[in-house]
Amino acid sequence: MSNTATAAERWVLEIERHVLAQKQIMMDAASKCAPFKKLIGEAKAAAKNEGISVEALNALITQRQHLRNAVGVVKKLEDDDLISELEMLRDQVPAVEGVEDLWAYAREQIEGEIAEAKAKRSPRAAAAAKAKSDALDDLADDEFDRVGRENVTKLNAGIKKLN
Repeated sequence: MSNTATAAERWVLEIERHVLAQKQIMMDAASKCAPFKKLIGEAKAAAKNEGISVEALNALITQRQHLRNAVGVVKKLEDDDLISELEMLRDQVPAVEGVEDLWAYAREQIEGEIAEAKAKRSPRAAAAAKAKSDALDDLADDEFDRVGRENVTKLNAGIKKLN
């Protein structure tokens, strides 16, 4: 057997060993996730029984996860210069067509994350962030609920545009 054949056999066997280990981990994870999958299915069935479209619910859940991912991108930026560059670039790029409401929502969330990041670095920014937080705390529960319903309406409108 040539050195090439011996090397090829060694690498094939090693790769297959890694693939088997990976599959075992995936099977273990799948078995650990099974109860949660069942609970999610039950929650969706209950929502459907209350008249909520499961398709719309799934779309909303997916949108919210994407928004969290967008906010998470900003959290990774530690440097003020990078945060400022992100703000500048974001302002120069148009919103994704058809999702203007979602773009605005994501921008609000990202701007909140930017404010929090800056507040950690500057006493003046910390005071501004606290003032914003205090203003939100001052909202009456009814007003807070109204604003929340308006945001849900905007998100639903965004979902309809996507469909």
